[in-house]
Amino acid sequence: MNRFINKFIFCFIFLSLSAQGQAAQDHFLVIGGGYSPSGNQVSLEKNVTFFRKLLSEKYSPAQSHDLFFADGQRPESDIQYMVPMDEVPKANQYMAAIFGSLGKLNLKYRNSTLENVTGISNNKSIDQWFSKSKDVIQEGDRLFIFVTAHGGKSVDKKNKYNSRLYLWGGQIIDAKKLASHIGALPKDVDVVVVMVQCFSGGFSHLIFKEALEANGMAKRNICGFYSTVHSRVAAGCTPDINEKNYQEYSSHFWAAIRGKSRMDEDVESADLNGDGKVSFSEAHAYTLIQSETIDIPVKTSDAWLRKFSQNESVKDSEILPSSPYYTLIRHAEVNELAVLDGLSYQLNISGLDKYQSAKNKSDQIQKERKKLAEESKKISTKINQAKGATRRFLQFTWPELNNIHSPESIRFLTDRSEEFVKKLDALKSFKDMMKFLKEKSEIESKRLALEKSWAKYQRFIRTIENVAYQAQLYELNNEELISQYENLKSAENGYFGSQQDLVSNELEPALESKDTEIKSEPVAQTQASAEKQL
Repeated sequence: MNRFINKFIFCFIFLSLSAQGQAAQDHFLVIGGGYSPSGNQVSLEKNVTFFRKLLSEKYSPAQSHDLFFADGQRPESDIQYMVPMDEVPKANQYMAAIFGSLGKLNLKYRNSTLENVTGISNNKSIDQWFSKSKDVIQEGDRLFIFVTAHGGKSVDKKNKYNSRLYLWGGQIIDAKKLASHIGALPKDVDVVVVMVQCFSGGFSHLIFKEALEANGMAKRNICGFYSTVHSRVAAGCTPDINEKNYQEYSSHFWAAIRGKSRMDEDVESADLNGDGKVSFSEAHAYTLIQSETIDIPVKTSDAWLRKFSQNESVKDSEILPSSPYYTLIRHAEVNELAVLDGLSYQLNISGLDKYQSAKNKSDQIQKERKKLAEESKKISTKINQAKGATRRFLQFTWPELNNIHSPESIRFLTDRSEEFVKKLDALKSFKDMMKFLKEKSEIESKRLALEKSWAKYQRFIRTIENVAYQAQLYELNNEELISQYENLKSAENGYFGSQQDLVSNELEPALESKDTEIKSEPVAQTQASAEKQL
């Protein structure tokens, strides 16, 4: 019966909008790129391309959007990309290893290939966009903000969540400033935010006035999905041109909604509730399970629950994160269950107290990482010793190398490269240095693998905490708080695509049903009938 009534509601909304010719619209603001050419990795450009592919598939005709990316459409080289180290002459590699660093040795630059770029990613562009949008975006519309860039930690001593977004030329826009822009939009404009930069989780506090908890909730529906918490760097920004290697947040989030990866390969369905569509919240849950990175992704309702958990009224609740697992999962929703089950399997977490087991394992990993860090430090000392011995030998043998920028030094990389390489290959201190560099690389790889594992345990721990906090909320029976939370959850459970198309898809089964005569009724009669049912 409820399903039948719901279809009348959708029918009423859809036909009312059609009669008025005022179907709600989706608007898109994309902010991308780095703060300079050296911070503008090719992956940021490819993130925009992948997002545009999704837009073209989910909206018909293809959805227009405004893109502010790096230096806009200027002709200078602004994209950093990486070539295989094999393409760098061995003499250059050796010179860099001894007198400098192997880092950035195989990086190149080109101009961005993105078309239809609206302008430069800077404060002036964004200020002007929001100023104009106040007259373009109408009540009932949705605004999507997608950010694929770099970010910084809050420097606001009064608000640790006031994370910063880096724009071109070293400019910044923080959560407070973005909250001000959003607050100036017409009322009843819903906002959906997806951000993949470092420290992006601070922007989850856009739900509060001026992005500050103490100010209370902002008076509009805002939901967001962020690559990591406010206090951590994020995975992603890479000069690697091979998209198969991309594991960052948006790769999985957009793939979940699209049903296909960047490489157009089918991905495991993220339709966790079986309704035939993938919501934002489902895509976020899918990413929590699938992403193999150091990220600890956050969504808006997580941030709200953590503020709520500070409420003194819930301190004596019988439902705690440490409660028996079978008790907790009774309060978990489909998405949370999928995350907990998926991560339990991947991390081999079992027993009634999975929460404490995960915390214990997480602590153990941190100890192992600390031990590896100490080993890495010792190896670094050996590297420096071997590097110093090698440098002294070369400078004694070839005094020209006392200044590696001299014309004679350059000749060792060109005319005398074979002689230079042969001499080093036979030198013990150089061979020791290269061996120690390899050992250090292996240690750092182990540390990274452990951090990725630690991040997954943190995802599990935070999800259990969210389930407990949600149960405490409903136990408190505060209608105002429950309403705030459910509004956030409703927004997070929204879908990507034209709002009119979504209503049409929802109506289709009802319009074809033999149990109703809606199909043959005129518009006015259908509206009257729907109003009567309501």
